[in-house]
Amino acid sequence: MSDNLSSLCAEFINRLASSSPVPGGGGAAALCGALASALCSMAGELSRGNKSTLPYSAELEDITTAAKEHAGRFLTLSAPFNVFMLSFVYSSRFFAIFSSGT
Repeated sequence: MSDNLSSLCAEFINRLASSSPVPGGGGAAALCGALASALCSMAGELSRGNKSTLPYSAELEDITTAAKEHAGRFLTLSAPFNVFMLSFVYSSRFFAIFSSGT
């Protein structure tokens, strides 16, 4: 695993474990769904062309393609909520600072 990917994963996990409202359960669930879909796609890719799976190649191709699409969808599921929560948190902080006169 590259250092960048490793540090991104560590950052996500550290933020998830913090008191920050994002990422939260939705982000974690979306990541788990994306990882599960990616593993499904990997199994399809590794099975492609295998003698034992040749009779099922059309179905295997459909499943592999769908798994790749679902992985992308899962990653986008939590983005709108994360943007909303971050804007809410930062606007709340702004108004607290603004109203206190500091």
